[in-house]
Amino acid sequence: MFAYVHIQVSQLRHDLSMKDELLQFYTNAAEESEGESNTSTPVRLSELNVSTPTPFPLDSLQKKLKDLEEENKSLRSAANHLETETISYEEKEQQLVNDCVKELRE
Repeated sequence: MFAYVHIQVSQLRHDLSMKDELLQFYTNAAEESEGESNTSTPVRLSELNVSTPTPFPLDSLQKKLKDLEEENKSLRSAANHLETETISYEEKEQQLVNDCVKELRE
């Protein structure tokens, strides 16, 4: 049971790491295209004109970014929950071991 939870936490962390990298890639790509389209004044991604030809569809990237941020938040929450649950089970297991040792000594 503990091994399964530990593996699941590890998998969630790996997924989170991969999604963080993807999010960083898209953010960097959006910033680069933003810098190429207007180098004199910084423009927020949300202020860019969608009809401006860019290497990436900005609406799609913004939606994907928002979705990834939400999924990232959800995965972090799930990982934290599983970690807390694992700690709780480990504490209970340790208490059971201590109780068994105590019973055997008596």
